[in-house]
Amino acid sequence: MYLLIKVHKKNFPGRAVVNQTDDPTYKICKILTDILNPLAIQSRSYSENSFELKKILKSVAVAPDDIQASFDVRSLYPSIPIQKTLQITRERLYADDKLPDRTKWILMTLLSSYRYA
Repeated sequence: MYLLIKVHKKNFPGRAVVNQTDDPTYKICKILTDILNPLAIQSRSYSENSFELKKILKSVAVAPDDIQASFDVRSLYPSIPIQKTLQITRERLYADDKLPDRTKWILMTLLSSYRYA
């Protein structure tokens, strides 16, 4: 375990980082990442990293009277509506024709061929 210091925050709080590649759930998390990542990449708000975001922002026209604001997200994950998130994810997986190419899980393959009426 090691600590990443957040030098941009007041009192320099830290974030603990733990290597969990030996954790029993690591492989299933990797598989789920491979299944779900293409859904995220297709979204309008997706940015691969801060360098990509910088490139995107360079093309944004800013008028002299525009105001720029930046928000620090606090408690992001506890504020996500779980049921709505699961519903949206399920719908996007159902509509994903390429899902069978990303997983051999029978359930996922069945879900990809299911369509809402």
